Amino acid sequence: MADFVGSWKYGDSENMEAYLKKLGISSDMVDKILNAKPEFTFTLEGNQMTIKMVSSLKTKITTFTFGEEFKEETADGKTAMTTVTKDSESKMTQVTTGPEYTTHVVREVVGDKMIATWTVGDVKAVTTLLKA
Repeated sequence: MADFVGSWKYGDSENMEAYLKKLGISSDMVDKILNAKPEFTFTLEGNQMTIKMVSSLKTKITTFTFGEEFKEETADGKTAMTTVTKDSESKMTQVTTGPEYTTHVVREVVGDKMIATWTVGDVKAVTTLLKA
């Protein structure tokens, strides 16, 4: 998981608007999220990872232990249960189950890019982060 450690800046996204709308997020909030251009810092201590996201909207810090379910607040302010698993040293999968949906996020580091594929139902989006 050392491939994830460090700072990452927003690169681009594909189909994120459709993904957010599928989650039921209001058009106004979708516009704000799409323009936020977040930066991320990933740290790792043993089997525990912390992801710090800083954007024009907010700062969010999420700490989890791989393979253990935890409670978190979603982008639309709802409570959900999430589990993140290690697929390899450069790939992890996040499954979040909320009251109305289940989402899957697969993050993979390829060189100096982190590619995240977001899926909810039949809608898929991709974001790319660049190593800072």
